[in-house]
Amino acid sequence: MRRTKLRSKVSISPSQKKLLTFIAVLCFIFQAVSLHMMYKTEHQEQIDNAKIYGESVASGIKLIVNSSLYITQSMENLYLHNRKPFLDEFDMYCTGLGKSTPSASEFFIAPCGIISHAWPEEIKDSTIGFNMIKDTEQGEKSVQAISTREITVAGPNILKNGKTGFIIRNPIFTNGKFEAFSVVVLDWNKFVQQIISEVDTSASEYDFGVWKKNNRHTYTDEYGFIFTDCNANVSKDLSIKIPVPNDIWYLSVEPVSGWITWKDMIPETLISLALTVLVILLFYIRMHDTAKKFYTFEHDKLTEVLNREGFFEEAKKILKNNPEKSYDVLLGDINNFKMLNSIYGTAVADKLLKYLAIEFKKLEPYGIIGRYGGDSFISLFPTSRRAPEDVFLENSKNIISNAPIKNFKINYGFYGNIDHTLPINTICDRVLFAAKSIKRNYEVHFANYNGPVSKIHMREQLLESSFSDALAANEFKVWFQPKFSADEEKLVGAEALVRWIQKDGTVIPPVDFIPLFERNGLIVKLDEYVFTAVCSLIRRRQEEGKKIIPISINVSRASLHHSGLIQKYKEIIKSNSILPDYVPLELTETYESSNLKLKELTATLKQEGFKIHMDDFGTGLSSLSCLNLLPFDVIKLDKSLIDFIGNDGGDEILRHTIELAHFKKMNVVAEGVETEEQLDFLRKLHCDIIQGYYFSKPRPYDDFIQFIDDRL
Repeated sequence: MRRTKLRSKVSISPSQKKLLTFIAVLCFIFQAVSLHMMYKTEHQEQIDNAKIYGESVASGIKLIVNSSLYITQSMENLYLHNRKPFLDEFDMYCTGLGKSTPSASEFFIAPCGIISHAWPEEIKDSTIGFNMIKDTEQGEKSVQAISTREITVAGPNILKNGKTGFIIRNPIFTNGKFEAFSVVVLDWNKFVQQIISEVDTSASEYDFGVWKKNNRHTYTDEYGFIFTDCNANVSKDLSIKIPVPNDIWYLSVEPVSGWITWKDMIPETLISLALTVLVILLFYIRMHDTAKKFYTFEHDKLTEVLNREGFFEEAKKILKNNPEKSYDVLLGDINNFKMLNSIYGTAVADKLLKYLAIEFKKLEPYGIIGRYGGDSFISLFPTSRRAPEDVFLENSKNIISNAPIKNFKINYGFYGNIDHTLPINTICDRVLFAAKSIKRNYEVHFANYNGPVSKIHMREQLLESSFSDALAANEFKVWFQPKFSADEEKLVGAEALVRWIQKDGTVIPPVDFIPLFERNGLIVKLDEYVFTAVCSLIRRRQEEGKKIIPISINVSRASLHHSGLIQKYKEIIKSNSILPDYVPLELTETYESSNLKLKELTATLKQEGFKIHMDDFGTGLSSLSCLNLLPFDVIKLDKSLIDFIGNDGGDEILRHTIELAHFKKMNVVAEGVETEEQLDFLRKLHCDIIQGYYFSKPRPYDDFIQFIDDRL
């Protein structure tokens, strides 16, 4: 009121009027820009939220289609290699598939394109004898599948039961000649139900449609989702491309309430303009720079909590100003965050991080919280009387149950009553080590550095500091485990392993130093050390005129991502005058197979003549995708799969895995074979190579040389 009164008495000169007019124009421009930014922000946020839902739906569609493709390939393998028992048991086989694949409603085998076997029972009379090649509706896709020798997806079509569906047709060839089709039919209604049941609860907020170019018909189902020509109907704001064999589908997503428009923003803008035009200049000038600097230098842009540097600064101030007070530090580390990011997409992963930042603030309101890394949050707070493990694990269950992503794990590292004399980064390193110590233990969620963890940490620091001297003193010894052909029991290769035997004879188990060196990067030097030792061994045998067997070498993720790896290994190969065929490289399947850099790297290794083996197949979450994405020559079945021999489920997994590998033109090595029963079973499945204690344990250098000389 005082400001208004004073203004009413001010005599305004022409120059002042011009200035006020100029300021008013600036305010109007600012408001217009603000309106534009507000619209863009809200519209983008609306698109981002819809995209999260759309990506979940798209992932569901791709998962179901890929699963169906795999089924047709499995049917092909059974038809080619176990035809009579497969066709005799066709109904039982398909009944099991129908239960495990809800959207798959029909299965067919069609020799020469004419259906001879069909499931379920009620469609047999109407389908057996049906010629898929000559049919008006299906003939085009059938001919395409035969001519391209590739799987086709036909549809949507009106099925014989009157429902809308898709026909996935896999052509089977023998000696270059078309022999039959293996076919899976997907019911569109069930397809949609399965997708909706697996995405989040925001389904009611969005409409989605699946489109394809040049589709001749429009289909709707009981849910109202339309499948038609995408040129006319695809959403201009959001569409996601879904590649399928010999076709491309498009998924469009729109909010049920419609996209936000300029008109939605105008009333709010006009009201705020009248209230803010006089104060916005002062507020913006005084506060904008301060807020911008604060959030730029001390806060994480995504979650709006302190970043690592900001947390360090605030923590230093608190500890300095409260030297007599006891403080604790807690770190929450999201387990396998990269995998979550890959599965759900960046938008959903970012939403999870924002959610966790808010929840961790609630968890400890009297402390400070910061984003310590890409997938971890850290908090400093006064020591509580309650047991920290009880407090945080009790709240962690609620945090995870309400999170935008389900079924993930948070590893908590805790360091209580911290030492004020330690640098804050050292304190944080300790609590991070505690959290990482339980990363692979899915039964444990909380690790206290004050207990046994601190001893482990000191032990690892000692091993790390001893590495260079141990490498120079040749304390790392290369051992070898032979590999034998399954049928002839002939020695065909070996795998190089590393052992750490100190000068006093103390043996440090690989499990104690390999994971440590993978984390701190020292594994790169150790990998090169082993590679050089194996190349030298092969060179000596070559110079002595002795027979040579390939000796595979494990290559860590850190080595693969190390610049200059290929050039370095090429130089070692060249200096020893041997072929790269003699030193296959083993990669563990849990590597980031979707990483483009890794794909390029493995492709280059192949071009240079190296053989690539997938190690530990069956222990991770990306095995099947790895087979398609990376150019493997051999897959090694992990011992955990071999141990399941004799279990019906385990036997079937091994059978289908070996069939799939052979279908992909890959050889199969079974490692960890210890009994004759395991060997006999693997022979029946046509496994190529055997590695394990049944034939030989890992052997030191001299013992290995004598071993192979006796057998070559």
